[in-house]
Amino acid sequence: MDLPCLTCGSCAQCVDGILQNALPLTVSTWNREKKVMALSRGNFLFHQGEVCRGLYVILSGFIKVYRTGPAGDLQVVRLAGYGGVLGHRALVAQEPLAATAEVVEDAIFCLVSASTVMATLAEDHAVARNLMRILARSLGQSEGRLLAVARMSTPARVASFLLEHADRRTWVFPLRLTREEIGQVVGATTESVSRALRAFERDGTIRLAGRSIQVADVPALSAAATQAP
Repeated sequence: MDLPCLTCGSCAQCVDGILQNALPLTVSTWNREKKVMALSRGNFLFHQGEVCRGLYVILSGFIKVYRTGPAGDLQVVRLAGYGGVLGHRALVAQEPLAATAEVVEDAIFCLVSASTVMATLAEDHAVARNLMRILARSLGQSEGRLLAVARMSTPARVASFLLEHADRRTWVFPLRLTREEIGQVVGATTESVSRALRAFERDGTIRLAGRSIQVADVPALSAAATQAP
């Protein structure tokens, strides 16, 4: 996998995100200290319970972030794609990582060490504010997912998930996720997800080919995403 040749000062994920309005010294430090890395599907950025190595900024691919319960059951917390940031909560809280991050589509990401991030937060108020904004947004998204599980039907949650992650240029759902993995994300059983997908296929809303999903009728899928239980 070819690694992009990016500097923090030219990377949109940094300039418009964590390093927005950062001091020039911060940008040059991060550019010098960062590591650009690539991992293929099935590999891990980190595991639940480990000490956080630093801040991860996703440049391409998709990462499945999940927690493992005492009985070995998995609960997907989120999917992180282009521009996603991981590791920030554990860094700020100074706690072990609360989840595992597994690559589900070949990924390229930057890793900035924990020591560099913490030194930056103490010296650069703009970066501290940016990180607070990212944390607040993550909290809002978590609350939204909880409300969705409580208030939306399984077909509505599946429809919303497909719309959120489909490629807007082609309306193809790009992730090679199993029905079980989709269920882990939306909070539904594998059987319920399969029924919802078959129903959408029957009425012409989507087309299925193995794990490939093509959204054929965007307005219809959008309407399905708003239906009450």
